[in-house]
Amino acid sequence: MNSRQSDSSALEDAVKAGQQKNGPVLEIELKLRLDPSDVGRFRRCSLLRDHKIARAGASHLISTYFDTPSLALRDKKVAFRLRQAGQSIEQTLKAPKGIQGGLQARSEWNAYLDSPEPQIELIGDPRLRKWLLKRQEADGLEPVFLTDIKRTTWQIVYGQSRMEVALDQGEIRSGDAQRGISEVELELQDGDPADLLAFALELVRTYRLVLDRDSKAARGYALYAGRDPRPMRAVEPALSKEMTVLSAFAAFMRSGIEQTMANVPVVHRGDDPEGVHQARVGVRRMRSALSIFKPALDPVFFAWAKSELSWLQTSLGPARDLDVFLEETLEPLNRRFGSDDTLISVTKTAQAARDAAYRQASETLQSARYSEILMRLEGWLLEIDKADDKNVSLLEFAARNLDKRLKRVLKDGGKKPSKLEEAFLHPLRIDLKKLRYAAAFFRNLHAEKSAKPYVRQLGAIQDCLGGLNDALVQSSVLEDLNISRGKTRDRMQGMLDGWHAARIEQGLSHLDREWAVLRATQPFWR
Repeated sequence: MNSRQSDSSALEDAVKAGQQKNGPVLEIELKLRLDPSDVGRFRRCSLLRDHKIARAGASHLISTYFDTPSLALRDKKVAFRLRQAGQSIEQTLKAPKGIQGGLQARSEWNAYLDSPEPQIELIGDPRLRKWLLKRQEADGLEPVFLTDIKRTTWQIVYGQSRMEVALDQGEIRSGDAQRGISEVELELQDGDPADLLAFALELVRTYRLVLDRDSKAARGYALYAGRDPRPMRAVEPALSKEMTVLSAFAAFMRSGIEQTMANVPVVHRGDDPEGVHQARVGVRRMRSALSIFKPALDPVFFAWAKSELSWLQTSLGPARDLDVFLEETLEPLNRRFGSDDTLISVTKTAQAARDAAYRQASETLQSARYSEILMRLEGWLLEIDKADDKNVSLLEFAARNLDKRLKRVLKDGGKKPSKLEEAFLHPLRIDLKKLRYAAAFFRNLHAEKSAKPYVRQLGAIQDCLGGLNDALVQSSVLEDLNISRGKTRDRMQGMLDGWHAARIEQGLSHLDREWAVLRATQPFWR
């Protein structure tokens, strides 16, 4: 075991040990960005007034976050801070217990200090204390950023639960850099996380609040590093054969929620195509999970989720389609043909359309509908967590699902799929994509040495058919650009037809060979 693995294991063991000893407080919270122009109206919120159990409180909080020069704490998603409120100084250490999309759960250790210097020896859990002391002795701890917040709090009773609602206005500062903060935090004090989500939903439906993922610590570290948000790829949830079908479904949905939310800041920035792509992948993974697990799901909520996630993916679609059109078709054509008037004209039109599509995507991800979708999904998953479906074997469910999808794919493709008419190749591509997603979902229930090559082979066949889909999508993109009929439009369509015809032919030339490999390979789930 290398030092990095050992270091990580020590931290995880310390967190678990602290929880078993009731050392930390378990913090469950939800974060919502608030438009600064809506702060006054939010303070007068009737929902807060109707459910509060005490007068609103006000405080001025200055929190200094510490880390090693190599940011060892950040790398383990640990936040260590000193917070000053008046004459009071509180030391807090937070470590992740789990993140379920927007609903965050963290273990928290607190101690009051008599001076503004970290006192690691006051951390209640000895194993965690030892881990942090080791970091301090090896590298030292230093301030990396601070938050300066004016906070208004309301103590709320809603449903069967008690929670605190905090309105935070202020800024994060690191060196000469600063970033404003305007947000609402809901923290569960006692009761059911479902009540927290339900109350948040009522707020979102009334005010310009948007579900957010990044903690103040995460934003502070980004400011300290001078780094813009980066696209995040999917992180496959860890499955086990002992999991229930519904718990596996919940794990995949939360993975999709997390991926979608993580890429929202990149979409807002509007200059990285990978952000839109990965946000859509997160939504598509959720839609795939719905399809795969449909037999085990509540039909009413399934229908709602299917419809809303379809809307979300469709809303992000034009930005992604125009990115692909510009980068994978127009750029290569421009390199080949140089200063062609038709290409120059269409490229300018497509770039303007992409800018508008990015604005649309950003607006979608700031809408109340977007936040409501994710929070209602979170609420559904919390209900699923309580469900008892232990009589259904996840392995058997996965095998039946994969067998059904494989049978459809093999029937669609026959012995030589390259001989099929184009109208039959499109359904094959769609069914193949569904099989690949399902196989990727369930692969870590089986030996990697058999599952990984099989999933890779499905991807190779899908790549052979990718030109067909690109031709359809990009012809649709050209149609949507509303270029007037005439020489420019006809010439561009001719270029597209020739470009995609070559790609389609190249893909089909490899299809039968890759297909034969698939047919000869034993499915990893059998």
